[in-house]
Parts: sequence; C-alpha cells; structure tokens
Amino acid sequence: MWIGIISLFPEMFRAITDYGVTGQA
Repeated sequence: MWIGIISLFPEMFRAITDYGVTGQA
C-alpha cells in the first residue's frame, strides 16, 4: 500500500506543481 502511494506521489506532486505554475503564468 505505502509502496504504491510513494510511487505515485512524485508524479502527482509534479502534476500539481506544473498545474500551479501554469495557473500563475
């Protein structure tokens, strides 16, 4: 369970970061 969360976290975090940067820009 934790392995799946840790594996998906970086991708999800990057997607949220890109979305935030795009929103601000």
